[in-house]
Amino acid sequence: MSQHAPEAETAASPNGQQSEGEPPGPGKTETPGPSAGQDPDEGPGRRAMLLGIAAGAIGGSIGQWALHDLEPARWVADQFGTKEVNVRVHGGDDSSTARANALQVWENTPTTIRARRAASYNSVGPNSDDQVGIIRNKLSAATPESDLVVLDPEFLPGLVEDHLVSILPDSAALTRRLEDQGCFAPLIARCRAQNSADAPLYALPVNADAPLLVIDLSLFPVADREQVHSQLWNLRKAGQPAEFWSRAQELTGLARSGRRILIQAGLYEGMTVSLVELIHAFGGDVKNDPTLRTQAGRDALERLKGTFPPDMFRVPTGDGDETDTLGTMREHGAAFARLWPSQVRQLLLDSAKAERGSEVYTSVPIPGGVLGGQVAAVAQESTARDAAVDLAIFLAGGQSQSQLFHVGGYVPTLRPNFFEATVQTQLAELPAVLSSAVQRPYIRRYGNWSSTFRERVREYLTGPPGDVETLITRHLQPFVSG
Repeated sequence: MSQHAPEAETAASPNGQQSEGEPPGPGKTETPGPSAGQDPDEGPGRRAMLLGIAAGAIGGSIGQWALHDLEPARWVADQFGTKEVNVRVHGGDDSSTARANALQVWENTPTTIRARRAASYNSVGPNSDDQVGIIRNKLSAATPESDLVVLDPEFLPGLVEDHLVSILPDSAALTRRLEDQGCFAPLIARCRAQNSADAPLYALPVNADAPLLVIDLSLFPVADREQVHSQLWNLRKAGQPAEFWSRAQELTGLARSGRRILIQAGLYEGMTVSLVELIHAFGGDVKNDPTLRTQAGRDALERLKGTFPPDMFRVPTGDGDETDTLGTMREHGAAFARLWPSQVRQLLLDSAKAERGSEVYTSVPIPGGVLGGQVAAVAQESTARDAAVDLAIFLAGGQSQSQLFHVGGYVPTLRPNFFEATVQTQLAELPAVLSSAVQRPYIRRYGNWSSTFRERVREYLTGPPGDVETLITRHLQPFVSG
């Protein structure tokens, strides 16, 4: 069927231009113009341009979606979600690499991506004393500077008392969650800030620790090496801490050089831990007798003074911390040393290339060793509270516990992690140790008590005979009263 062109409805325009009904002349192309009363910028040309821009935008969005691995939820969150929330985490620099890596794992979980959350790890010092001082400043600043803090739980009661960290939501459910995951009971107790099973949780465990006595076998005659290790191992298995330490001191006499036991004797929390451990081994109980006013505590001090040389407790020439101890052991400067498992692993890795470390060094779990490790607590004034709680829960979970061990050598807080092949090989004896490890006191003014405790006990052990009441107890009493 043929179609007829419509008839022209208008005359030629008065300005001499071709009328609307006139067909285009030779070589001309008809371009529709704007209708009467229409803005030239809103005509068909502009519509075409806008359509082109829209098509480009759609194509760009498809490209962005593709860059998000075709994950619609993540793409929608990135395009239309709320502003990204960053959790500011503060903790020690001795574990910054492993913990920063754990934060990256959390950031890349689907739920964290959808919620547009991120986290940054900020180091605040090499030892517990430095860490808690800087953390206190961050938490008490006029403008909030931290959302989540990682620290020794012994400092938690003071932070709770000063309203610097907050109770975790639904403590009962979180407690059941930890128990169901296989968390060791003493580690959960340390997160309560009070010595009560009914107290709420103020933190969640990040890592555990229990000390090892490292033996440098290269310093002993070949014929004596097996007995050095086996004697200490048997005393550990028998649960005889006083005999364990006394025998270690006797065995230093068999060493060709480095006839000493290294503890962390510097001016920091490591010395407190070492002393609490030794006092407990010889019959004292610092957790329940923090001023050493009982006869058992004073008898333990007397036994320590009679068993070990004064030099073991004197302030060393260096920092006297774990790093110094590790360096001395690398240089074969001591027959025995007290170290945490992560440092023992580092010692073996450092020595493996040159001298087959596992054949040079061996270790035995210390019976009655002090429970170590750190916890994560949410800042009272956090600007990212929900995200900080979510991150703390992740750090306490199995995925993070495994990652922290494999990257940093840190002892897991959950029993199931000890069944991983590598963990089992390196830390087979630790679960039993963690369940029975010695704890430090629950004291609101723990920092003041700790610094005074190690100063006073060191003076007693390195000086002439003196009265415990005068030298120690009366100086500690103000920090545990009220």
